[in-house]
Amino acid sequence: YSLRRKRFFQNIHLIMIFGIGGTIVNFMLIALGGYYFPKLLPQYDFGPFSWQKSLLFASVLAGSDEVSALSLIPIDVFPRMGALIFGEGVMNDALSI
Repeated sequence: YSLRRKRFFQNIHLIMIFGIGGTIVNFMLIALGGYYFPKLLPQYDFGPFSWQKSLLFASVLAGSDEVSALSLIPIDVFPRMGALIFGEGVMNDALSI
């Protein structure tokens, strides 16, 4: 799949919101969950889970892959949706690195 530049730049504001904002929110939720989840269930011995470990865990999981979503959407029928998902994936990958 190749994205046309015109369609990418027509939707750049939405791509930036979804790509950057979504990745940051996803990262924060995973980090908070990774830190507080073991504290909520003390009967299961997860061991010590520091902020450093939960942030590392979140950085690994925050980057998602858009290929599965793009395979479900017919790009010729929904070109804007395809551009948004592909552009969000590109921004998400760049931010996750």
